[in-house]
Amino acid sequence: MKTRVRNQFLKILIGGLFAVFAISFTHFSDFNAHDVKGEEAELVDCAYYFDESNGYTSIYEIVSGLNSSTLQSGTHKTWGTVTKYYLDSSQNKNFYMQSTDKNGNTAGIMIYRSSISVTEGNVLTIEGFPTLYNNLPEFEDPSSIEVDYAANSSPIETLVTSESFWQNGTDRNSSQFLSAQSLGTRKISIQNIALSSIYSTTATATIGSTNVVLYYAYLSNSSEIYNALYSLSAQTVNLTGYLHCFFNGYEAKMQLLIRSTSDIYAEGVDYSLTIDASNYTSIGTYSTGNYDEKSISGFIFEHYRAIAPINSNQEFIILLPYVNQSGDGSAPGALYNTTAINDIFNIAITYHTESTYGAKPVLSYGVNPLCETQNELNLSTVATTVSLAMSDVDFFKVETSETRLFIHSLEIDYASEGPAPAFSYLSSGANGVRINPITYSGELTNGASASVPISISQSGAHYTVQTTKTYTYYTYEHFAANPQLVAQAAYTEPEDVAAFYTIFGTYPSNYVFRSNYSSAYSLFGDATRCVSVYSRTDGYATSVPYQADYSGYPLYYECDIAFDSSYSSNNRGVGRVVCWDYGFDPAKGAVGYDDSPVAVYSDDHYATFQEYLNAGSFGARFNAEMVRTGYVWGPAMTLLPY
Repeated sequence: MKTRVRNQFLKILIGGLFAVFAISFTHFSDFNAHDVKGEEAELVDCAYYFDESNGYTSIYEIVSGLNSSTLQSGTHKTWGTVTKYYLDSSQNKNFYMQSTDKNGNTAGIMIYRSSISVTEGNVLTIEGFPTLYNNLPEFEDPSSIEVDYAANSSPIETLVTSESFWQNGTDRNSSQFLSAQSLGTRKISIQNIALSSIYSTTATATIGSTNVVLYYAYLSNSSEIYNALYSLSAQTVNLTGYLHCFFNGYEAKMQLLIRSTSDIYAEGVDYSLTIDASNYTSIGTYSTGNYDEKSISGFIFEHYRAIAPINSNQEFIILLPYVNQSGDGSAPGALYNTTAINDIFNIAITYHTESTYGAKPVLSYGVNPLCETQNELNLSTVATTVSLAMSDVDFFKVETSETRLFIHSLEIDYASEGPAPAFSYLSSGANGVRINPITYSGELTNGASASVPISISQSGAHYTVQTTKTYTYYTYEHFAANPQLVAQAAYTEPEDVAAFYTIFGTYPSNYVFRSNYSSAYSLFGDATRCVSVYSRTDGYATSVPYQADYSGYPLYYECDIAFDSSYSSNNRGVGRVVCWDYGFDPAKGAVGYDDSPVAVYSDDHYATFQEYLNAGSFGARFNAEMVRTGYVWGPAMTLLPY
């Protein structure tokens, strides 16, 4: 990382525009999105969390109970808003969250080794065993993490601390230490400080005449934080971090945990982040595309449908183009940030393309993940550098739709002048319509069939069927006795598999468990597919409002979709139709849904989903295990038949 001084007038102008946009966007971002407490993503139902009958213990109560050794042993359920998501040096997913209880008490807690990636601003429900590690309150590997709301309409306010807050911080019995300890890992800042004793994992911040320990060890970006602090040793600095009232049995100290270079700010100083083969490595080994996230200088990036470089002396990543598989086809290969890089004012990209034909790659950017400003990159088979000046930008995305894009480097200049404005992800169901499926109600016997809509017309809240398709059920044994039926009743297309499951409540008989693939292949040939069954509540299950059984678990089947002739039980590819047997829960926002199964389609190994709308097509793509789109699940309008 390098720093340089920038024009002050431009900073003032950008700051003013930033504030105006933040006000405008907050006013108009009233979207439906997946949440389990109500229909509006922005209207966080605090009363639900405060109601003791719902089984929640506030973070403040947990922290206080841990500090006083009075917390009841066993699992606890709590809620909070994510304040920082980061990767440690072992690539474990960790984050901080905090909440304010019904009495106005605010506290934070750390989630160590999360099973899922989260986004800052998510409102979560956590269940697990809280504990203290060197007096740091945390849940380690919690048993359940559910995303209740994609964004909090009342973003977390950073607590600005003064010198008096930190005084007597090495005395565990001082009023300052005890008061701070009750806050847990609350997000706080110290301003107008001087830096000294800057080492690889610790530094000292002096506010007035009081010293504060800064700690940034065992992070994926420890060296970047060190470099940023060292470069600002002669500056007056503002810092944002997470409180830790450390005590290991003999030493006490109040310290500030620094987790990102974006939380280090010096007036009049700008930053430049370079991404290239030296820091963006291990793309993945699949030739058909890899999907993963990386942490660089504390910022989280994702690559989508990407492969490793062919010539590592040039490019660091290759993005694969759009692949038209079904419906609207796949999303283009992309590289983008998922945590805000505050106040980007210039991006320089060096790249080349595989050919000079087809649609141009696009570099898009904006104040939120929608990245609504687009700039085409000219097709060129030789290395080309494009530099773009911009303002009011916190997110960018590079994507390619028709040619392979070889990215050599990205240089991102940013000011880090303040947090990004609040953003609520859009609803995948906005302006969309669906119908409840036609289901087979008789005894499920060989030859059972049903004709269901594959196209409809809408009139207000009702629909009329335009065309239908008939699906027929046969058991595996019946196919074995009548192999001539395979050609007409073995289903492999995603729309057909989704429709079949919603009709009959089971998967087609050409779908078998992997252990039976070889024997089934002798009957179904290239129409043989694998199916898997799960009841997990983590991973992509957090992206949909699944209906649970009496024990709180869903039941869902993953039905493979083959994209080419290379498919086998050992080479299953990235296509899946996931069938949720109990359907979606109206209490979790699935308004108008009955108790029929619901199917979703992924052409990118669960990075995103599209819901089957029960009329021959899938809905808008929304985020599942990655943050590839600007959408989260939301209910489409359920139409009624005439």
